[in-house]
Amino acid sequence: MSIESYSLELHVPNVKASMDFYERNLNFRSVATVPESGESFDWGMMINGGMSLMFLKTDQVDALSADPTKEQISEHRRFDIFFKVDDAQAYFEAIHANVRIIHPVHETFYGMNEFSCLDIDNNLILIASDIAQ
Repeated sequence: MSIESYSLELHVPNVKASMDFYERNLNFRSVATVPESGESFDWGMMINGGMSLMFLKTDQVDALSADPTKEQISEHRRFDIFFKVDDAQAYFEAIHANVRIIHPVHETFYGMNEFSCLDIDNNLILIASDIAQ
């Protein structure tokens, strides 16, 4: 048995707006939506390199599972999205005016240049690159 792929699914109030954010700021591209076209989506999937993200409209979360409740899920949900890139400083320069920066680029104790920002749904995004030797 092996895992063939890995993707995060983010529960968001507006799938189209969230996908627009990831396309505009992080160069993700849309590969699928439900419905396939229109001004509003219930679900969408985007990719950038080997990373995929899925977005599910929050009212669809309730429709998919009655138990556990949305409140029970929210109590336990906490994660950050980490992207390793070739040049964190270049990403920072490209997007800092369009996103809410939490920490500017800095060197971490684990050997990365890293910054963090929030997406439009307040998910924490960490973007990091190896420190040049």
